[in-house]
Amino acid sequence: MNDFIKLLSDLEKQPLLFINKKDISLLNAFITGYLLNDIFRNNKRPNYDFRSSFSEWLKEKYNFEQELSWAEYLNSLSKYESLNAVDLFFREFHIFQKETNNYYGI
Repeated sequence: MNDFIKLLSDLEKQPLLFINKKDISLLNAFITGYLLNDIFRNNKRPNYDFRSSFSEWLKEKYNFEQELSWAEYLNSLSKYESLNAVDLFFREFHIFQKETNNYYGI
């Protein structure tokens, strides 16, 4: 988990080192790839896989009716805010951590 925590922290500071372009789809693919690698190596889902609970939290917070991924929710929200969806991810993820006491370390 410490590697994942460090990775997210580094990603927040310098996203272009990891995803080439500040795009929520690229961020989603990067995080999913990292977590899938952990699943394949350890034969189980890592306890720090936040994706499902984060998606559900976003859905409830913003009253979305459709079931979407966290990246799709954030992409929709970014159209109404003056933030790139990647920046919005980190803002909302920090709030999610505080409100749910799920500290994934960033």
